[in-house]
Amino acid sequence: GIGKTTMVKERRFRAEVEKLFDEVVMAVVSQNPNLTKIQAEIADRLGLKFVEESISGRADRLRSRLVQDNKRILVILDDVWKRLDLEAIGIPFGSHQKSCCKIIFTSRNRDVWSEIRTKVNVAIDVLTKDEAWHLFRETVGNSVDTIELRPVAEEIVYECGCLPLALVIIGRALINRSEHFWKDTLGKLKLPCPNNISSEVPGEVYKPLKLSYDYLGDEEAKSCLLLCCLFPEDFNIPIETLVRYGMGLRLFQGIRTLERARDRVHALTEKLRGCFLLLEGRYDEESVRMHDVVRDVAISIASRDEIRDGANLMELPGKILCASISMLSDKRNELQFEGFDCPVLELLRLEDVNLPDNFFKGMSNLKVLQLQCMTIPSQPSSLTLLKNLRTLVLIYCELGNVSAIGELKKLEILNFDYCLRLLELPKEIGQLTNLRLLDLKNCDSLVKISPGVLSGLSQLEELYMPNDFKKWEVEIEGKERSNASLTELKSMTHLNVLEIFIPDPNLWPKDLLLVNLRRYTIMIGRCTDFLEKKKKLSEKNLSLVFDASASLEGGINILLKSATTLHFKVTGLKNVINEPLREGFVHLKHLIRKKNILLMQWIWSRMLSSLSSSHYNSQSCLI
Repeated sequence: GIGKTTMVKERRFRAEVEKLFDEVVMAVVSQNPNLTKIQAEIADRLGLKFVEESISGRADRLRSRLVQDNKRILVILDDVWKRLDLEAIGIPFGSHQKSCCKIIFTSRNRDVWSEIRTKVNVAIDVLTKDEAWHLFRETVGNSVDTIELRPVAEEIVYECGCLPLALVIIGRALINRSEHFWKDTLGKLKLPCPNNISSEVPGEVYKPLKLSYDYLGDEEAKSCLLLCCLFPEDFNIPIETLVRYGMGLRLFQGIRTLERARDRVHALTEKLRGCFLLLEGRYDEESVRMHDVVRDVAISIASRDEIRDGANLMELPGKILCASISMLSDKRNELQFEGFDCPVLELLRLEDVNLPDNFFKGMSNLKVLQLQCMTIPSQPSSLTLLKNLRTLVLIYCELGNVSAIGELKKLEILNFDYCLRLLELPKEIGQLTNLRLLDLKNCDSLVKISPGVLSGLSQLEELYMPNDFKKWEVEIEGKERSNASLTELKSMTHLNVLEIFIPDPNLWPKDLLLVNLRRYTIMIGRCTDFLEKKKKLSEKNLSLVFDASASLEGGINILLKSATTLHFKVTGLKNVINEPLREGFVHLKHLIRKKNILLMQWIWSRMLSSLSSSHYNSQSCLI
């Protein structure tokens, strides 16, 4: 919390602006270094693509790139905890260095430098008394200048050890608080630290962060923060993952729908960012991060009876009275035993683990399960014992027969992400009558969805289909189907979010209206260029690529009128100009146009006709 990361980020910025180096790259190392992740961060900033899968092969390629053309390259490695094998990563160093590559490390532990053999060591001191006061006053405002609060505020700054992170977090918690509140805070800061806090967290940091946590008041915000502890250091935590975990754990009081839960999590993370307990995501607004010191404190707050992060399951006792376990590793873990007795375990995250058949036998209370980077030819037979499971997330898993999942009758969220060998969604999945969300994104090998599966999911609120699923069949009376039909979506009366690809507009049933959709990305026809823009789209996105022979009646017309982003490519207008569209595109904000003069004239006339309408959206624009 002293500002090491902030300082090296500023150094990186100045080096780039002042052209001190040809290239500047930065990677976070963290307490448990993942060499593959470090290599990927550096390569990404160098514009380097790996074709090798092994760490040593990637290291060779990275090393070649860093010594190429004797470029001046600055490599910043942040948050180093112990000796780091730079050669294994692919960073030239010491006597083997053949480039003009310079390296900056940051670490909490000065003993690391003797092991790495750095040339220059720079100690960063805490703020001076005046600097600390200026930062604290800047955070809380000029209310601290009053006769009553000034002496209390000065003592608070002293108790925070002049550490920037502690000052900012406790300062945020004190904004617009009464004098009694300030005095009570000072009294708590003077109390001794509990014995169970991490030895890596100074008391001057722990106490302000713990108070800020206590002052949240909102139990949901506290639960959301503790959920974030389960992710690795400096991890970009998707807000959507917090939504799906939170729904499975029933963290949100009075929330019954995914859309409301999503609003709640966004509000909670915004509140936590405002208190500096969470940071903005590295790449977008749909993720958050956690400062490593805040994470250490939060894990201490949760205590070992609630959360086990980075646990080695082989070292855990036979009976585990723990609510959440996260074991994410880049090493394969062989679990050769009869399973665990975990009567209160509600959330389990595992990565790269071989599971015996009876692994889940003692986890009857489990509500949320995430398995990542695992080979599961057929589900462990004990999976069917998880009768209380509500959220199941499978990421980068090699799956065989998934029919056993159909026995998890309480399941509400089912996520197959990048399960590239998932070929079929069997009829048993249609028995999940409580399912609210089915996510099949990036399951590009999926070729069959048994007839009746989708129509059986009558409570489904959100459906995310893979972009490559093209096997939709047309419903013909008296003819048996072998695959899913879009007609089945009519049974989903609660559906309000849909992402789907339909290769031919004639597959869309005329009576499929989907009037309750709040968000959608619907691609009809060949939409390859639309997919490239998909990440920057709005709430209701429609892509139509077709010729004049296609029929655009019924439900497609409704989508045209409600779309906020429209991608249009057509070789004729005969079936486009019809009565339901005479009122124009009143919700349209973005138009991705193709070179078709007649089409553009017609759409432009429809938009102009909306100007006189009281429902016209003034944000509409043509791009």
